[in-house]
Amino acid sequence: MALISLEHLLKKDKAKLVLQLIEANGQQVSIEDVQGKQLLGTSAQLGASYLIESSSQTYGQVSGQPIIAKPVADLIQYLLHQELEKQQLDNEIWCLQQEINLMHNSADLANALLLEKGIKEVQQQEASIWQIHEAATRFVPDQFIRALGFEHLTEVSLGDNVEKEVTVLFNDIRGYTTLAETMTPAENFKFVNAFHGRMGPFIQQHEGFINQYLGDGIMALFTKQPDQALHAAVDMQIALHQYNVQRIQKQRLPIHMGIGLHTGPLIMGIIGDQHRLDAATIADSVNTSSRIESLTKYFGVSILLSEESLKKLEHPAQFHTRYLGQVLVKGKNEPIGVYECFDGVGAKVFELKQKALADFEEGLALYYQRAFHDAAEAFNRALKINPDDVPSRLFLYKSVDLIAEGVAEDWTGVEVIVFK
Repeated sequence: MALISLEHLLKKDKAKLVLQLIEANGQQVSIEDVQGKQLLGTSAQLGASYLIESSSQTYGQVSGQPIIAKPVADLIQYLLHQELEKQQLDNEIWCLQQEINLMHNSADLANALLLEKGIKEVQQQEASIWQIHEAATRFVPDQFIRALGFEHLTEVSLGDNVEKEVTVLFNDIRGYTTLAETMTPAENFKFVNAFHGRMGPFIQQHEGFINQYLGDGIMALFTKQPDQALHAAVDMQIALHQYNVQRIQKQRLPIHMGIGLHTGPLIMGIIGDQHRLDAATIADSVNTSSRIESLTKYFGVSILLSEESLKKLEHPAQFHTRYLGQVLVKGKNEPIGVYECFDGVGAKVFELKQKALADFEEGLALYYQRAFHDAAEAFNRALKINPDDVPSRLFLYKSVDLIAEGVAEDWTGVEVIVFK
């Protein structure tokens, strides 16, 4: 008789598995000792260990038919061998499943890589489109497109237009031709770009936009208040004054710039043909502003604005201006009043203009009243305060000429300008 632990033979919980395997084949099995006591069976409760007979006297019973069976240990060993084969098969299936999972994971990885590649391509396309959009807005400002009622350049079509009241700003470098003769073409190009680079930001800062670069000049539009255009003009003159300090220190000639402003109706739209489109502004206001800018040379001032612009200033007290009379510019049938804004001319010049302002205004009023002797005296007083004031000297000479020559009955004092 051998004492054999069934739990040991079946490696602990394998005994239940043995019976389950046999049951799975549709058979009922019990294992008994020589006295007929059931040791293992489908309905038996398994303990920690069992005493079994390991001789040939041990019986097994299959399907209720008694047979002479191998010792219980051999039967268990056989069943365990079957279980090991099943486990080996299960392992092979598990390995195969892992390979399948790996294949699935590989497919997922491939799909993920493909998706990532697609996302990168879309992002690159979006970046490229955005770069094109950014480049396009440098040629046609967003403000121009929005003024037409659109958000994007791609939405506009030939013939789209809108009428708005705007303030047009023109600026131009004085004596640029003479200055350009001292530079090579490459130096000229670099100089003009640097100049625009200094002036452009002030236009944008005051909510205007540059409609066109005109060589050494700029045409800008302000669709809100003319105050913004005048603030931009003043800031541009201040920046130029500061830049001239640097130029003089480097023994270079100072730069002078004239700025003209006019407020009025203007058509903004898309002109051209089916193959070539352009953003354009069409209005008499543009020509008037350009003519006013040209008058800065005639009057020897930095900033001139029309009477229309002055009347529509929301905060006129923020600026220092003086009336320079009525002018009839080339191409116009009606005279326009022009005003100098002398903010931004530098502290010393500003102080002198401010001190001489009362005498100048008195002289101009007398001039239009045809009191030319008294006007001349007032202009002389202004020149004693500010000897370099061109408007005072200009009207002094006119007063003296009219004293000598006399005036016609229909004289209005309107200055007729024949140059552009």
